[in-house]
Amino acid sequence: NEEVQKKGSGGFRGVMKTFNMTRPAVAAFGIGISEAALDFTREELEKAGVELDYGAGVGRRSALAERFMKLEALHEASKLTVLRAAWLADQGKPNNMESSVCKAHAGTAVRQITQGCIDILGPLGVSRDNLVEKWMRDCRIIDIYEGTGQIQRLIIARGLFGYTRKDLN
Repeated sequence: NEEVQKKGSGGFRGVMKTFNMTRPAVAAFGIGISEAALDFTREELEKAGVELDYGAGVGRRSALAERFMKLEALHEASKLTVLRAAWLADQGKPNNMESSVCKAHAGTAVRQITQGCIDILGPLGVSRDNLVEKWMRDCRIIDIYEGTGQIQRLIIARGLFGYTRKDLN
């Protein structure tokens, strides 16, 4: 199989190309977790009478509403990185950088969003009567599976700054 490896379609390079396709899928799974946590939290905030007025100025929102909206913004940013990496793959274009960006961003964001929802919900967030505490446990794999966030950041640094493996040791 020497010829396949010479062409760069097998071996290590082939595995890395496969990761460029699967990392956005793993990140998308995480986005689904964070979206579920946000949806549940939004419903509970509405039940509690917390108004989520997106048109109000910053000084006209409660701290709780402001915090929740920041979590939503983080979710949307993560979602856009996933959509970009997946779109490039669908177009047959290189997506090595975008694949690593969406995976690194989602791994961190999903954890922050889910933890933020638990913080907002208080005891309701850690109750086993709801799924939020399970989603918090589930989201940990997003940062680990298909390459840790730390590895993704190394790939991103190599791509952005032209660093070699030796430069980053």
